[in-house]
Amino acid sequence: MKKEKLIEKIRIVFKQEDAIIKEKFKDDKFLNLRNEALKIFRKKESSTSYILNKNIFSVLKVAASVILFIGLSVAVYFNVNSRNEFFDKTVDIEMPANNSTTLLLSDGSKIEIYTDESFIKYDNLGKSVEIDSVNTVSLSEKSIKEDVLVMNSLFVPFGKQSKIVLSDGTSVWLNSGSVMSYPQNFKGKSREVYLRGEAYFEVTKDKLHPFIVQTANVEIEVLGTSFNVMAYDDDIDVEAVLIEGSVKISESGMLFNKNNTILSPGQKANYCKKTKNINVSNVNTELYVSWKDGYFLYEEISMDCLIETLNRYYNSNIFIKGSALEKIVFSGKLENRKSLEETLQIICKSTRLNYYKNNENEYIIE
Repeated sequence: MKKEKLIEKIRIVFKQEDAIIKEKFKDDKFLNLRNEALKIFRKKESSTSYILNKNIFSVLKVAASVILFIGLSVAVYFNVNSRNEFFDKTVDIEMPANNSTTLLLSDGSKIEIYTDESFIKYDNLGKSVEIDSVNTVSLSEKSIKEDVLVMNSLFVPFGKQSKIVLSDGTSVWLNSGSVMSYPQNFKGKSREVYLRGEAYFEVTKDKLHPFIVQTANVEIEVLGTSFNVMAYDDDIDVEAVLIEGSVKISESGMLFNKNNTILSPGQKANYCKKTKNINVSNVNTELYVSWKDGYFLYEEISMDCLIETLNRYYNSNIFIKGSALEKIVFSGKLENRKSLEETLQIICKSTRLNYYKNNENEYIIE
């Protein structure tokens, strides 16, 4: 009789947790996790009649597995929720009106950098940061004294680029229109940074502390390697291109049935935000990382895609007159230190098109 009462209590727990899971994961952001949790709970619930023929320890095993799953599910929920809130906060921060690269410190203070290609370097303890090799700023030592994670954020507006050396020695090149948040000094078992936009990473090797790049849609885990990530909010895909080493890519926020994709050097992973599928292909990596070395290399790129990259880099508004022209392809090398008009002249000469200036920052190609 005691066994039957215990099983009845477990059935009640299943029903209660079914309702809790529906409520906790009602946000569309967590649809996959919610459905997965409900599936497991209902499968276990349907097996209770089978458990009646087992001993009391079998019943307790199911109860224990329920408790464990609840704990893991709630942990994932709050982890995913916190990560998404973190990304939302980076969008809400007001950028300077003067369009300068901005370093936001943990105390809320801002360091504005006016060079087009800035250089930022942290010391190995995160006690100070050097700006453009001429200005050194002392930072809060809270992360050292209290052993807490202190986050800084670097905002690179359209029309600018920046290179930053983190406290572990990892070098990151941030492309135009990008934001990266990172610890002033790394703590814990992993080294995690958060990226919106595009960045190239040369990660310092540390087998005990994997380096993880979190984007709004995917996470990329590495031990020590060189790779490029493009994760702009308005793009339909997230791209990761591996130069050397090895990286593991998975959808952000998934704990169960997590699909990992391993890249080899010379491969590109394309994550489609709509279908949530990851496709891997072999590519010419120079096409994807040349921007950090002062030039853009293109191989039969359509005009509409080419113009999109130029608008981001030059912080301009270039429009193509006529949809047929958008599919004209361009191949070649463009130095990104040239002015926008010099670049447009090269493109139009190659494609036999023309351009004119419509107003101060707007150009029309026809």
